[in-house]
Amino acid sequence: MKNEITRDGFVLYKSFYHPIARLTDEQLGRLFRSIFQWQIHGSAEPNDDISIAFDFFVNQFVIDNSKYQERCKKNQDNGRLGGRPKKNQTVIIETERFLEKPKKADKDKDKDKDKDKDKERKKDTDVSKEIGDAVQRLYSLYPTTTYRGDRKCYIKSGKDKDKLEKLLKTHTEQELTYIIKRYTEEKQGEYLKDFSTFLNNLPDYSEPETQQLSLYDQKLLRKRKPQEA
Repeated sequence: MKNEITRDGFVLYKSFYHPIARLTDEQLGRLFRSIFQWQIHGSAEPNDDISIAFDFFVNQFVIDNSKYQERCKKNQDNGRLGGRPKKNQTVIIETERFLEKPKKADKDKDKDKDKDKDKERKKDTDVSKEIGDAVQRLYSLYPTTTYRGDRKCYIKSGKDKDKLEKLLKTHTEQELTYIIKRYTEEKQGEYLKDFSTFLNNLPDYSEPETQQLSLYDQKLLRKRKPQEA
């Protein structure tokens, strides 16, 4: 993707072993080669006998890369602000602060207002992160590929995340998780819709039993209650 910062490597987790435990050494070799092709060139064409395991790896790589890009962006933003001041600068600033004359009351009020604004910005940042995490969890639930006849098709794209973020304004993460899991379980082994088409016309399933809600879901429901009243 444009403007993405490339990585020198990628992570293989211990939990990856379970999906590939029954593969032969020859299949593992082909799988490993396909993984490197995907990491270096952005695409690969694995054989059918290893495609399921390959899709599992790719889905995790997409999640890891998204988190990496987010960290890089935050570091760049911090860099534009000048980064951490040097030690000698800190000493000068502290010394000058104690030499200053007592500030007037109206300036103290301005400081309080600035602190309140900073708190509001932090709250907005926290909510944005919670939404981003919820989008990533929901995105990873839907399969990456499906079969149309004998042809293997990719049915997800990064644009689907924007639709998930919009749906989270009207649905809780718990509701969307239930809908996605139920649809994919019912269609197991059958043709699946493109994720974009699925999100545009969600199946009308009854709501799941009450479970522990995520922090974002709790905030969303608190916002809904005054409107429903």
